[in-house]
Amino acid sequence: MPSPSRKNLLKPQPSA
Repeated sequence: MPSPSRKNLLKPQPSA
């Protein structure tokens, strides 16, 4: 699993 930061940039998912 790649860094969550990269995934967030690609697919900004509201997980908070």
